[in-house]
Amino acid sequence: MEFNATFLVSIVSFLVFMYIMNAIFYKPLTTVIDERENIVHDNYEHSRQARHEAEEITKDKENRLAETAKQSRKMMVDKTNEANEDYKNKVADAKTKSNEKVGILKEDLLRSEADAKNILNSHVENLAQTIVNKVLQGGFNG
Repeated sequence: MEFNATFLVSIVSFLVFMYIMNAIFYKPLTTVIDERENIVHDNYEHSRQARHEAEEITKDKENRLAETAKQSRKMMVDKTNEANEDYKNKVADAKTKSNEKVGILKEDLLRSEADAKNILNSHVENLAQTIVNKVLQGGFNG
């Protein structure tokens, strides 16, 4: 194999061709590839971050819903207990008032009974006196 000027010219022309191809074709191509890779990487990072934020928002929403449900159950229990307590108080008040009224009415009845007995006793005494007077008058007159 001979190394002559043709071989050297072929090597130099090949190197110049490679330099030109690199400058014209490969560099822009690698730049486009790098840009696309960066875009894909950025989109991937953005979607990963958005998914993470969505998960956080979902967890926060679930926590808030659970807390709200817990508060509403507690509020419902509290209001039920309050209503039951109010009911018990009103029933107790009504019983107390009705017992007072019954006591007053019993006293009134007892007073009325005592008054009626006194009136009846006085009437009985008057009747007895009238009968005695009539019997005595009838015995002297008759």
